[in-house]
Amino acid sequence: MSQIDIGADQDRVDAFNTEHSVGSWVRYWTGTRQDPAKSGQTRTEAQLLSGHTPVVWVTGHGAP
Repeated sequence: MSQIDIGADQDRVDAFNTEHSVGSWVRYWTGTRQDPAKSGQTRTEAQLLSGHTPVVWVTGHGAP
């Protein structure tokens, strides 16, 4: 089992938030990156979901 690097994940979240404010247009994928990208606006800052998975909520997709 691989060890989770929470520090690196938090660094990615912080970098995303520095570059993209809430309401920014972003590309996202709901499957693999071989699938076509979709675009939408961020509804939240990026955050660590359950303390280990970087996420950002996008308008028109997902919960909250």
